[in-house]
Amino acid sequence: MGQIHDKCRLHQSTVRIPQPLLGEVKAGRGMGGSASCVHCVSLLFRISILSVVDTHRLSQLALVQWKEHFFLYIQGKHSKLSGAILRLIERERNGETIDQDLVKKVVGAFVLLGLNEEDINKVSLNVYKEHLEAPFLDAMEKYYEQDSEPFIAENRVSDYLKKAEERLKNEEDRINRYLNTETRKKLRLCALLSRVPNGLEPLRKRFEEHVKNAGLATVAKLLGEDAEGADSLDPKAYVDALLEVHRKNSETVTKSFRGEVGFVVSLDKARREFVNRNAATGSSMTRSPELLAKHADMLLRKNNEMAGEDLEGALNRMVLFNYVEGKDVFQTFYAIKLSRRLIHGVSMSHESSEVSMISKLKVTCGFEYANKLQRMFTDMTISEDLADQFKERVQNHDDMDINFSIVVLGTNIWPLSPPNNDFIIPPEILSTYDSFTKFYGTNVLKYILMTSSYQMAVLLQYNKHDTLSLEELISAAAIGKDILSQVLAPLVKAKVLINETEQYSLNPNFKSKKIRVNLNQPIKTEVKAESSEVLKTVDDDRKYVIQTTIIRIMKTRKTMKNQPLIQEVISKISQRFVPKIPDIKKAIETLSEKEYIERMDGDTFVYVA
Repeated sequence: MGQIHDKCRLHQSTVRIPQPLLGEVKAGRGMGGSASCVHCVSLLFRISILSVVDTHRLSQLALVQWKEHFFLYIQGKHSKLSGAILRLIERERNGETIDQDLVKKVVGAFVLLGLNEEDINKVSLNVYKEHLEAPFLDAMEKYYEQDSEPFIAENRVSDYLKKAEERLKNEEDRINRYLNTETRKKLRLCALLSRVPNGLEPLRKRFEEHVKNAGLATVAKLLGEDAEGADSLDPKAYVDALLEVHRKNSETVTKSFRGEVGFVVSLDKARREFVNRNAATGSSMTRSPELLAKHADMLLRKNNEMAGEDLEGALNRMVLFNYVEGKDVFQTFYAIKLSRRLIHGVSMSHESSEVSMISKLKVTCGFEYANKLQRMFTDMTISEDLADQFKERVQNHDDMDINFSIVVLGTNIWPLSPPNNDFIIPPEILSTYDSFTKFYGTNVLKYILMTSSYQMAVLLQYNKHDTLSLEELISAAAIGKDILSQVLAPLVKAKVLINETEQYSLNPNFKSKKIRVNLNQPIKTEVKAESSEVLKTVDDDRKYVIQTTIIRIMKTRKTMKNQPLIQEVISKISQRFVPKIPDIKKAIETLSEKEYIERMDGDTFVYVA
């Protein structure tokens, strides 16, 4: 304190200090501890400014003098000023009451002393960050490192997280009260631990275990409340329970851990565990996806009370789908439920909620996963158009006064099977059934045959003929017999043509489960030719790669013996393909003939080009 008062007298000799204030400064001579030091500095700083208030310019010059002759002198001696402030803050962390207004004024002095050397009218935070913020963060790290270790050893992770969140809130409030707001950006509990090598890893593991156990306990509690057990578990209650654990711990990661990647990964692992393996699933990997699909079915039915934005928000509950391991099981259950909603007309909406749900599945699992589900809606739209066309066509017939609806479904799209019994259509609707069957067969049932040019040439011959012999087809299409036999084979196999003793007839009763029928298959001779050509191209490319590799090596090394050169070529090319030693030797000979390299005495080569 003696040095501080000496500096006070020095400053008094250059700046006229009002006597009442000077007396206040001298009164601090006998005061001990950080509070008196901080108070003295705060007071002297105000004295300097009060003494030069004549002009803005003089005020800035006073700050320069203050920084050079007083602040740096005190701070340079073992960081006395910032140390005093940090000791006060630590006392506050320990529950003591301090003069916050005094600390705030001194912090303001640190900020104002951050003068820009090029433009003294500008203030920067360089002094504050160097002399106060950095020591503040270091001190905070050490304080909480010592404070957290015994606490986490004696308490549960959930209690630790609550404690950490409370401490973090206190530090944020402290910054808002008397530190600069820029420090808040660096105030992260995770950031403090991350500065310790592998400091976060134990906490991540404890957090993952905590979340997993919380999920398992929630499901176990739910089953305990259900008298009938897992078999009759309400899908909504099951999903609600899992979502609550998901929501609560997601907020913890976002708020307490600031979304740190390691904690996000730990949370994902824990969710994957308690979603797929819990008291409700037992050893079954299909139970969770089944319950999730049933819950989605409940949301998308007409009798569901939700609508519009509420329903869209409810569909976001399907976030649990991201953690389901049996996504194929979910797809199967969901497809069955969807087909029943569409056929029985109990779907809430074709164009909004159902489509939104399929879009969410598509984002998670890709186009192919949701393709069949999407095509169900196409079938329903086509069926509605067909029914309208048929009713319009027969509306004036007296024997067609029956109101009916009909759905035409693609057998390879819908997860349904026809009944095994031989159902007899009642006579009262038989005429309607026959009329629609005839209408569908003549107006709708058309196939798209995807063929090669040769197959197209063959099939076009049947526009004028029902049956043609092999020789007639050879003559008409001008195709060799060997190739024509390969062209006809897929047509016969698909039953587009019927083959009887080299006679090929068009099949008038051709049927296929697919509208688009692919008959185009490569001819063996073409396949062989293509394979040979590709292999020849690859062989030529490899020769070129080996030669260029040798040139690059020799250009760098200048001189090299034969065996080391071969080994280095293999080493450099092996990631692309494994070169054969005879091919490398042949490449060396070729380059020698082209005078890129030259063989010296023995087995040594020299780079020439």
